Amino acid sequence: MSLINRGITKSDIILCFSENNLEYAVLLFAIRFLGNTFTPAKPTNGVFGLKSQIKDSGSTFIFTSLSNAHIVDKILNDHNNSDLREQIKLMVVFDGTHNHFLPFSQLLNEGKNEKLQRIPYFNVNPKKDVFAIVYTSGTTGLTKGAMITHYNAVACLKEFNTYFNVFFGFNLRIAGIYPFGHMSGAFCVPNWISSGNTIVIYDVNDEELILQSVEKYKLEMLPLFPAFGYRILDEHSKNNYDLSTLKFMGTGGSKFPGNVAKELIEKLNVKFYEGFNSILTILI
Repeated sequence: MSLINRGITKSDIILCFSENNLEYAVLLFAIRFLGNTFTPAKPTNGVFGLKSQIKDSGSTFIFTSLSNAHIVDKILNDHNNSDLREQIKLMVVFDGTHNHFLPFSQLLNEGKNEKLQRIPYFNVNPKKDVFAIVYTSGTTGLTKGAMITHYNAVACLKEFNTYFNVFFGFNLRIAGIYPFGHMSGAFCVPNWISSGNTIVIYDVNDEELILQSVEKYKLEMLPLFPAFGYRILDEHSKNNYDLSTLKFMGTGGSKFPGNVAKELIEKLNVKFYEGFNSILTILI
């Protein structure tokens, strides 16, 4: 409600530029409830990448972290970017305070005890209205914004729930290591939560911290990046964490080394999947 009271409209596009944090997760749900369009920006973006995304997407609301706020400042304080300064209606910082950025905590206080009249708040045409603009990695040229409709998002959630129900079950405790600034985190984490699972969120992907959390919170699912498998095995061999609660490990995006997957399966007694298309082979 605080965003509505501050004048947000259906046509406003929300850009999120931050490391993973709890406030970011809350915002992802708020955007869904409002029916707005959002665009996740990689937290590793520099001035050029972020400026291009703000301009190309037409973003009008920016949410960022304290550690990344200086990049937003540098862009908007550049006298050559007067058009972007006029484009931005509100800037919010998730953690702490920074110059003229509105603290996220203030937004929460402003909307305390208020409820939306309906969800989504704005009228949405699911097959036409854009839910998210996700930018490519730019490996074949300039990054491009892939437009995902609300219908796409709901279909993804439905398929997600079906897979989870059949292969994993619900109410899992999951390590949410995927970055919110990437397609994986921006969609997987809200879908996991919507499916009734418990998520542990990390602001940095440190293998020691992640394995400590598996032991501490008795996590049952650990998603991985392909390059992360070696490091997990190495860290586990050095410290011998109690990972007995782990049931599933998996990956996606690019090819995972087969020998590493096999070693993870054998040493940790887990079922391993690689991407949704091959999830049917999870029983190996």
